Amino acid sequence: PKGLPPAVAQKIHAAVLKTLADPAVVKQLEGTGGVASPTAQPADLKRFVQSQVAKWKRWWPRPTSLSNEVLAERVLSPPQHGAPP
Repeated sequence: PKGLPPAVAQKIHAAVLKTLADPAVVKQLEGTGGVASPTAQPADLKRFVQSQVAKWKRWWPRPTSLSNEVLAERVLSPPQHGAPP
């Protein structure tokens, strides 16, 4: 999202790379027609997401109701195990 703090983008990117390094995740993605395509930099992911949003905007016209601050808080401070989200 616009204004997303760089630290949050970096943390999301690291989590995506870690997830896509798991062969079971790749197999599941490919089994549903997805493609595991890790990016080298968060900016690459940003460009990809922007291109996909533009491509699919007619099917997804509403932005998220969560503010950047709420998203940042949830990413940087995930709930403790067993705590409600």
